[in-house]
Amino acid sequence: LDQLVEAFRTVISVKEELTIPKALVEPEAYNIKDKMADIISLLDRSRGTLLFSEAFQFGTRGELVVTFLALLELIKLRTVTIRQQRIFADIYICVREEATKADA
Repeated sequence: LDQLVEAFRTVISVKEELTIPKALVEPEAYNIKDKMADIISLLDRSRGTLLFSEAFQFGTRGELVVTFLALLELIKLRTVTIRQQRIFADIYICVREEATKADA
């Protein structure tokens, strides 16, 4: 979990937060369930394996935080797993084989 959080910090530190204009701006609402569906969709398109940073390529800082929470929820639900071959290697998000078999 610590490595996952550190990887997220790295991804989010690259993103530049847009400056908020002096006018009042309505905050955008992001839904964890929608972001979970987005991650699953990305995994479907990439044949079940996705580079961690690819899940966080676009969005505001708030949207990226909600996407990270969605990823944690998918891990908790045992829908996806996180894999890393060795320390400092790329981190991958993978569909759990058990989840795929349960859907069949």
